[in-house]
Amino acid sequence: MTQKERKVVFTLIGIMALVLILVLIVKGVGGKKEVNANGLSSNGNSSNQVANTNAEQYVTSLENGIKINNSEQLNNSKKYKNIELSDIQFTSQDGRSMLLAKAKNVGNTHHDAEIVKLTILDATNQEMTVIYPVLPKMAAGETKQFYAEITADVIKAKDFKIEAK
Repeated sequence: MTQKERKVVFTLIGIMALVLILVLIVKGVGGKKEVNANGLSSNGNSSNQVANTNAEQYVTSLENGIKINNSEQLNNSKKYKNIELSDIQFTSQDGRSMLLAKAKNVGNTHHDAEIVKLTILDATNQEMTVIYPVLPKMAAGETKQFYAEITADVIKAKDFKIEAK
């Protein structure tokens, strides 16, 4: 091996070592979570891995970090024009909330795809956030999946309302 080849090999080994050290430092800093007095980590997730419904009024936390909203009002069927939303599920994980529901066209006319206004309400019926998901195109009597994702943790919601944009 020539002197020039040795320099190249040692330079590459040095660069790889620096990259490895940087990755370990960044991963170590990002991987730590501080837990406050309420048992919540700095990212808002519960540090307790057991299902707990007492800490949050309408929320059940599962061992895998998923939170399920069990508010009776939120889970009741909702109607918008001739579309009925039923089997509503509101969940949250890693600071993102998701609303899933069956959307059924209960009318006898076609419903075109439409952007609607979904207002998420807290325990005092105050607005937590507003999103604008798309209600799918449906023939009369047809049922489709309705999906809305919220890039915030609003799992403590008590209810939501759906209306025209």
